[in-house]
Amino acid sequence: MIDKIPEKTGKSLIEWKVILQAKKFDAHYEAVKFLKNDYSVTHGFANTNVHLSKDAATKPVDLISSQYAVRRPNWISIMY
Repeated sequence: MIDKIPEKTGKSLIEWKVILQAKKFDAHYEAVKFLKNDYSVTHGFANTNVHLSKDAATKPVDLISSQYAVRRPNWISIMY
C-alpha cells in the first residue's frame, strides 16, 4: 500500500508528511478526516499517511525504562 501512495493519491509520502505536519491535530481521526474531506483521499490511504507521518514526528520510547519509572500510588506505601 505504501508503494501505491503516489500513484493513487497524486502525492508522495514526503508531501503528505509536510501537509500533515503543517497543521496540528489533537487526534488521529481529525487528521484522517482532514485528508478525506480536503484532499478526497480514501480512508485507507488517509489512515496510512497519518500513521506514517506520526512515526516520523515522534521519538522512540524506551518501554522498559518507562515501565519501571512509574511511581506506586500513595495508598500502597500506607499499607506497608
